[in-house]
Amino acid sequence: MQLIRASCIFFICFSTSNVWAVETLQRDTVYTSKIKTFRDIWTETSFCIDPSNQPLFWNPPLSVYHKDSAYYANFLPIENAFVNHYLRFILHNDEADTVKLYFYADTQESVWLKEEDLIAHTIRELPVEDYKGRIYSGTQTFLLTLLPGQTLAYTVKIIPLKTRHSAISPALIRPEYVAELFLGEYKYGIADLLQFTIFWGMLLMMLLYIFFKYLQVRAIEYLYYSGYILFFLFYFLYRGNALNLAPVQRMPFFVYYWGSITQFIANCFYFAFFRRFLTVSQVLPRLDKILRWATAVLISYICIDFVLFLFPKTYFFRWFLWDIIRASLIILSVVALFIIVQLRNRLMWYIFTGSLAMAFWGLLAMVLSYYPGAIENLPMPLSSPLFYFQLGITIELLCFALGLGYKNKRDEIERAEAQEALRIEQTQKEFEKYKAAVEAREAERKRIASEMHDDIGSGLTSILFLSNAMHQNVQNGQSALTEKISLMASGLVDQMSNIIWSMNKEYDTLQDLIAYTRSHISELLENAEVNYVFHVQESLPAISLNGVQRRNIYLVIKEAVHNAIKHAEASQVVLDFRYDNSLKITIQDDGKGFVKGETRKYGNGMKNMQQRMKDIEGSITWDTKAETGTKVCLEILLSIPFSR
Repeated sequence: MQLIRASCIFFICFSTSNVWAVETLQRDTVYTSKIKTFRDIWTETSFCIDPSNQPLFWNPPLSVYHKDSAYYANFLPIENAFVNHYLRFILHNDEADTVKLYFYADTQESVWLKEEDLIAHTIRELPVEDYKGRIYSGTQTFLLTLLPGQTLAYTVKIIPLKTRHSAISPALIRPEYVAELFLGEYKYGIADLLQFTIFWGMLLMMLLYIFFKYLQVRAIEYLYYSGYILFFLFYFLYRGNALNLAPVQRMPFFVYYWGSITQFIANCFYFAFFRRFLTVSQVLPRLDKILRWATAVLISYICIDFVLFLFPKTYFFRWFLWDIIRASLIILSVVALFIIVQLRNRLMWYIFTGSLAMAFWGLLAMVLSYYPGAIENLPMPLSSPLFYFQLGITIELLCFALGLGYKNKRDEIERAEAQEALRIEQTQKEFEKYKAAVEAREAERKRIASEMHDDIGSGLTSILFLSNAMHQNVQNGQSALTEKISLMASGLVDQMSNIIWSMNKEYDTLQDLIAYTRSHISELLENAEVNYVFHVQESLPAISLNGVQRRNIYLVIKEAVHNAIKHAEASQVVLDFRYDNSLKITIQDDGKGFVKGETRKYGNGMKNMQQRMKDIEGSITWDTKAETGTKVCLEILLSIPFSR
């Protein structure tokens, strides 16, 4: 009897407790008909934590479960990111057909799920079904299948990601909506995808441009900047999961180490670029020393952090050290600002402005990661702290592009100036060589003129004197020969004098030509007892003539005067010199004139006059009349030297 009584009491208690449990759970049951596409089940899900972190799937008693919707709405408390979580919810199929749903609890380190039939009292563990989509491939989901009218309880064991941004967001999703959800259309929207796509594209294009710039100029600073962009590209590709690496994202190395190592390696490359590109060691040696120390500290931190990563219990210390390093980089930017502000270096301001923008927006992103509630109501991508970090890097890239454009322009100007200086130097050398050659030629002209004057001239003069003496002392039959010798010697002396005058560069002016012509032509006319008049234009310009021009002009004038004396038998000769865009010389006589077709008596004189004028690019014309005499006109194009 006692055994029967005890059995009845146990049965009544068991039934009562079982009914109590079912009734308690049914108050928070999730109905499949309420799930149209996607639904968070925070309010219907109970949870508990396992501080002991038992490795096996533990079945906590129902009494330890409790509910707190706010717990799911925010990031996990830091201390709870290191303990196992258990979730429990009840799902009832109130539809006429079999229903399939996906369970998803956000990205976690590990997730297990057990399904319990409350009626049949059976329990089975469901396998993980990684979603095979274009984006977020490998996301941990579980496929739940319920028959019509079936009620099932689910217990979920979660090992959270050990980060400050760990969160548990249980949700149920219709299979046909999974693709859209994980493509970002539900939670993030197309703007988020465009944000990442445009940002990745910009980083990739800048990386290629800078790398090809390095290949072109072989400047190591461009290779440093390529490394800086490359590691940030790795970081953001991982954060945006552009390579379908969701399973890789859950690996401890990527979850707990990849973010810090890529960012700080990128910073090391940037410091090396900054020092080399701006020649900081020469311009700002103090800042160069600070940057070298900062690079050494970052490299040391990367190594130390890897060692700490091997010991999971050091997560808190690693986070603290991470914040210290990031804050130090901000302080470094401020210190650099006070140092650089002393300079008026435009290129350095371009680069530093970008660095400061990256530091400022990076600091803002870090603060917002601690207080996400400040931006959670903003539309995507403004509600993501990562967006502000990307904005800072974008500004830095733009400033670098401006600085690079300025540097290229400055280098082009300096290159042009160097080429111009080299050209001027070469021109100066050529001018010096030409000047030396001219001076040597002029010295040779003077030497020849001097020797001709001293030796040949004196010899001819002696011949002239001797012939004159002979002319006075010889018998009458020999006087004609001695007179001929005297005339020839006199002519040679005149020609020698003319050659010496034309070779002397000291007389290479129009005024010297007129003075020389006046001196010798007046003597010639006076000896022939012919009246003459010289007309010279007042204020003649200072025009240079070379020796060939002076000699040919003088000889043409002399030939014209000789013809006036000998053939025209003129009693008066008028010479006129003037300049009107060209040098014009007129020789007018009052002699007999000549018929233009009958010039044989003048011999080759007129042809020689024409040839001499042609040689100096001048012209000659004759105007002759029997009653008025002959007028010879010379015209030579001579330019007036430009004077400032």
